[in-house]
Amino acid sequence: MSNPLLDFSGQIPFDRITPADVAPAVDQLLARANAALETVTQPDFPARWDSIARVLDVATEELGRSLGAVSHLNSVADTPELRAAYNAALPRVTEFWTRLGADERLYAKYKAIDPATLNAEQRQALGNAMRNFRLSGAELQGAAKQRFAAIQERQAELQQKFSENVLDATDAFAYYASADELEGVPADVVQAARAAAEAEGKEGCKLTLKMPCYLPVMQFARSSALRETLYRAYVTRASDQAAGDAVRFDNGAVMAEILALRQEEARLLGYDNFGQVSLVPKMAHTPEQVTHFLRDLARRARPFAEKDVADLRAFARLRLSRLRKRARRQAAAAATLEPTRLHALRIGFKLLRYGVEFFAPLFAARAINRYLDGVVHAQTALGFLQDVDIAHQRLSDWTRSNPALAPAAAFVLGWHAPRYARLRRRILRECAPLLEGRKPW
Repeated sequence: MSNPLLDFSGQIPFDRITPADVAPAVDQLLARANAALETVTQPDFPARWDSIARVLDVATEELGRSLGAVSHLNSVADTPELRAAYNAALPRVTEFWTRLGADERLYAKYKAIDPATLNAEQRQALGNAMRNFRLSGAELQGAAKQRFAAIQERQAELQQKFSENVLDATDAFAYYASADELEGVPADVVQAARAAAEAEGKEGCKLTLKMPCYLPVMQFARSSALRETLYRAYVTRASDQAAGDAVRFDNGAVMAEILALRQEEARLLGYDNFGQVSLVPKMAHTPEQVTHFLRDLARRARPFAEKDVADLRAFARLRLSRLRKRARRQAAAAATLEPTRLHALRIGFKLLRYGVEFFAPLFAARAINRYLDGVVHAQTALGFLQDVDIAHQRLSDWTRSNPALAPAAAFVLGWHAPRYARLRRRILRECAPLLEGRKPW
């Protein structure tokens, strides 16, 4: 079977690429690219844009496409074998790109191209190429040129290590959630999470930080505590803020070395800092210009953002007030303490709780959280009353069909009777401050 990394006839055949394909493909593609570089830099090779592109650009495009495919697979379908193959190829490919960008012969060949022979698009591309040569160290000499090449190779290693740490931190995280915690999450996501837990012989549903799981949980889960757990784990991946053993993936030292190397690279190229280097191919000219733009944008946008927040708060107050008023009517109807009326009140508190949880970030945290605790307590108490009422009805049905169950049924109901009686006496009194008192919004 032919090597899929050498197949350029159509779309990239990701499903056929294996770790064993990487080294042979890189060997062949690097050989082609090096041969193309030697060809176009010969003294008798014409200094023409189309001639250089026909030989060199085709070879380098194939190299970039194939290694890009491996890099993508390494990010989304990582295995130890694929990671090893990619890491083995990376230094060799990085060395080629560094050498290509700093090749004085190729730089001279591009300089010799007559702009008058080019159309507008080609002239722009030529200007970009000349700029990239300078940024790749083509004008450096001696030890500076060697150090620049070493920096590029080390940065490639560090950037790959950074990605590996993030990927490993993502893979290492797992949270086994209960069914109650996953209320609101789409059924297919819950089913997949439950299957993942069962495959490991564990209870509950396995949640991960991978997007097909993380995003729907963050979007739809009713439990703010669950969303906070996943969010904290996600934003602290590969950092010294990660929880427990996950701190072993900390990228702090990697980032520090990358920043130091970027600063050294900038100085070699004649710039004060890497921010200036980064802006050379961009519309902004200096880091200060970028900072001014962002601050000016924030200043201009802030009034509109504040109006949006005010409008949203007004909507939230209206919606929460309506939910509270509805629950207050249900509480009045439940004055008879009929089970069906108390159940309706529980549903009212449940909807109020969802509303408060959703809009909570818009209001003062302490007051809204205190109110939310009260709503949750009321909902839980009403839920207990409903559970006992349902249990009483079912146990009565069972004992009628099987009188031998009567002693057991009496024991179960008697066990819960004291708490049930206490809650029934005081439940409406405890709910009243939540429905009649001062609103926290």
